[in-house]
Amino acid sequence: MTAPPPEDPFERVEAAARALARRVLWEQGNRIGLLRCHAAVGLVAGAQMLAFGSTTTLEVLFGPPIRMVLGVLGIVGGIALFVGVHATPRSIVQEATGLFLLGLWDLLMTLGLTYARLHSSTFGLRWPWTPMPPVNSGYVPPYPIAVYGGMFALICIHLYTLHTFRKSGAPPAGKDPIKEEGE
Repeated sequence: MTAPPPEDPFERVEAAARALARRVLWEQGNRIGLLRCHAAVGLVAGAQMLAFGSTTTLEVLFGPPIRMVLGVLGIVGGIALFVGVHATPRSIVQEATGLFLLGLWDLLMTLGLTYARLHSSTFGLRWPWTPMPPVNSGYVPPYPIAVYGGMFALICIHLYTLHTFRKSGAPPAGKDPIKEEGE
């Protein structure tokens, strides 16, 4: 039995380029999905803050206007991000604006909750079997600070990625650079 003839080197390069292009499109699709999720969270959480209030500790410390600031930041950021991602052609400026506003919202939540936690002066450990203090006690658990801080970090990564894409001259999401070159 004889070995099959070696593949044409140009066919191997073309196959590798197509595989890379498919991977890039998958990565772009994944990023777009995450951006849609950020936009939806901004819209829903911002609307809930306006309708039902933000965290009690923030409103007690900073007054009811904080509800309006945080709610509007979430809604406007979510809308700008959603429109920027879905515009044809894609609007990098609107996408960046939405990300910036949502990042500012996450940063304000992180800083506000950190301030509220420091202001409450309750730093003792709470064992899992120990009941939580009453809702109106002013106790601020630390985990929301980590959640909003993590969301702020993710938004910063999205902004950096967007800046890098724009700077590199990469094609907008959903475009197949190999197909377009051959057409």
